[in-house]
Amino acid sequence: MRRLLLTALVLTGVVGCGDDVDPVSLVTRPRILGFDLSVEGDPERTTPAPGETLTITVPFAFPEESLDVDFQGIACFGVDVGFGIPFCAGDESDPTGGIFALLADRSTAPAFPVVSFPIPPEAADGTTVLVIAATCAGGVVDPELLSSALDPTQPLDGSLEVCAGGVGTGELVQSRIPVQLEEDDTNTRPLSLVQVELDGQLMGPDPGAVPGTPCAEMAELVTLRVDGDAVDLIVEGAPETFEDFFREGADDQPIATVEDMQVALLITSGEVQANFLFLERDDVVEDTEYTPATSEERTLDLSGSLERLWFSVRDERGGLAVESRAFCLLPPAPI
Repeated sequence: MRRLLLTALVLTGVVGCGDDVDPVSLVTRPRILGFDLSVEGDPERTTPAPGETLTITVPFAFPEESLDVDFQGIACFGVDVGFGIPFCAGDESDPTGGIFALLADRSTAPAFPVVSFPIPPEAADGTTVLVIAATCAGGVVDPELLSSALDPTQPLDGSLEVCAGGVGTGELVQSRIPVQLEEDDTNTRPLSLVQVELDGQLMGPDPGAVPGTPCAEMAELVTLRVDGDAVDLIVEGAPETFEDFFREGADDQPIATVEDMQVALLITSGEVQANFLFLERDDVVEDTEYTPATSEERTLDLSGSLERLWFSVRDERGGLAVESRAFCLLPPAPI
């Protein structure tokens, strides 16, 4: 178990060297955006109680056309390690290894994988559900990888490949999900952003077209030009999305807290000055700069290219809301 999570952390921490490394925010391959949690019967709640059924949707960002995605994983009660790599609470005497649910779904584009499972009634105070999974976009997860990674008797060969036959783009992921035992523990997913503004213009709903689609005739889209100057990108959150909760303080004393929101930015071209924006109840507007693609990145004719921005809004207790906007990138202005 520990080895699989270490591999997952290695995957998310890989960095490159040199001046030609792509920005972290740039989507050049299928990218998982997180786990969108929902409790059966109360779909806006992200904190399942013992005996309730939790549904996880796994949204992706794609640089081009959407792909089918294979998802395979497990759910268990996680050990609270405080600092370090979490693992399942099962011991050697437990034949299940602490695993109480096997998770699998193969989605057909443009749908995302969706898995549901009940939370066992024996959840206790401080319990979290640990989900460990492998995803493969454009291929099939190799189940032997997941099995061997969960088996501490098997040697780890250091491979990061999770797709059968090396076909597709794979990732190993893990997430800890709080279990709700008291009403005060309730968490709901973040609300949608109130608005997004690019270069002083409000961005409307995403038309849903494939990145790169000709867009010069899409009058509803904000337009930018290749080799253009940096412009302001401004997001505004809803004040009512920030929930009050109690955080555990010194000597286990609860501290009244207002949650913050983290907005992760992903893009199909160009570069953002900040990969993350942070929203607070008293400061719901944040901005960064977006620099359009250069002519070396995008060679365009007059029809232009539809480009996409994703906004992954996370609260502090497992809530996630993903939305996107699009704009039309045109060739450089004529001289």
